[in-house]
Amino acid sequence: MPVILFDDVGFADFGCCGSAIRTPHIDALAACGLRHSGFHTTAVCSTTRAALLTGRNHHSVGMGCLANFDSGYLGCRGKISREAGTWAEMWRAVGFRNCMLGKWHVTPLTPSDSAGPFDGWPLGRGFTAITASWSPRPTSTRPDWCATTPTSMRPAASPRAVT
Repeated sequence: MPVILFDDVGFADFGCCGSAIRTPHIDALAACGLRHSGFHTTAVCSTTRAALLTGRNHHSVGMGCLANFDSGYLGCRGKISREAGTWAEMWRAVGFRNCMLGKWHVTPLTPSDSAGPFDGWPLGRGFTAITASWSPRPTSTRPDWCATTPTSMRPAASPRAVT
């Protein structure tokens, strides 16, 4: 049973929510599952994403501001604290495989290169496969997309595999 969480989208983006945009595959998934239509958003994308990923208030998980920098203040560290588990970490612990697609932007820009540290990256926060952008606005002249699916993490032929 796949669980799909959409971020940085609105009701006007999906046919199943009344949009004129054709989204037949998403519509088919929505017709067979549970849809939540209410959510408290925060002021910016990073903080809302932290709340979605943890199910907690964004300040309580260290993301009271954009992820571009660490302000040094307790609730504004620029990344989700280790003490705040993500739903991907919890589901991975019980056998789910979690794929992350899109903009990560819950890690400061400085530790986002190949030197690490990697604990704030999607693979360090419970995801088993990612295709993601680190920065808020990747461009064709400065792409920062990362795509990885380690061989040992490829989804098995299982109804619990999320790909």
